[in-house]
Amino acid sequence: MRLRNRCCNATQRRCNHGGGSPGTAGALHDFDMGFGHLVREHQQARVLLASLVAHGPDETTIESLADLLTRHMADEEENLIPFVRGHLPTDTGPVSVILAEHDTHREILATLRRAPDRALIHRLAGLISSHFAKEEEVILPFAERLAPGDA
Repeated sequence: MRLRNRCCNATQRRCNHGGGSPGTAGALHDFDMGFGHLVREHQQARVLLASLVAHGPDETTIESLADLLTRHMADEEENLIPFVRGHLPTDTGPVSVILAEHDTHREILATLRRAPDRALIHRLAGLISSHFAKEEEVILPFAERLAPGDA
């Protein structure tokens, strides 16, 4: 899908003008705001989590998962959430739940990076599974309906 928005760099899918989100600086232009990459990242995270659950803590896999989810959450918070925020309640409802869960995921990932733990991996896997389901069943379909054109 293509959206028309203010952004500093028309050649990038995501705005990188330092601290802002798309719509806060630069010239008006079209930019690609497809959400399919978020679902692909969900799949990548599921694979990494399944490996950790099956084989136990592995620093390389934990680091890969933490890097992927950190980038993924930032992308959602900089692009997806601002896009849907004006159309959904922010104090309650799916946006506030997603953002609170991101905070929990960051805390768990930080702990896993310091001290890999099988029980914590299982907890994160359950939380992430539920979180991705909310995004894929509620937030992303809503965003797709809001966006002009096809993804």
